[in-house]
Amino acid sequence: MHFIEEPGRFFTNDLQGDLMAELTYQPSEDGKVWVIDHTFVRGDQRGKGIAKELLDTAVQAARDRSIKVKPLCTYARTQFMKHPEAYADVKA
Repeated sequence: MHFIEEPGRFFTNDLQGDLMAELTYQPSEDGKVWVIDHTFVRGDQRGKGIAKELLDTAVQAARDRSIKVKPLCTYARTQFMKHPEAYADVKA
């Protein structure tokens, strides 16, 4: 799946242009940490692994820029706890 990056968010729309999934974050004042504060997947798209793919896309973007990630929203926090080895290098 292709995700679009804009300042403060990663997202994807369906073919009609409606929001299908989104992850939002707030950068710290110094820009060295992204605080993930919201993850959304539209109801008809849940259970397909889209949230995990979205989180991993955002984390990889942070990793590529040497930015740390603080998982504040429930979904991101749960994934960081379930898979600490996958996120240890970026966890703030």
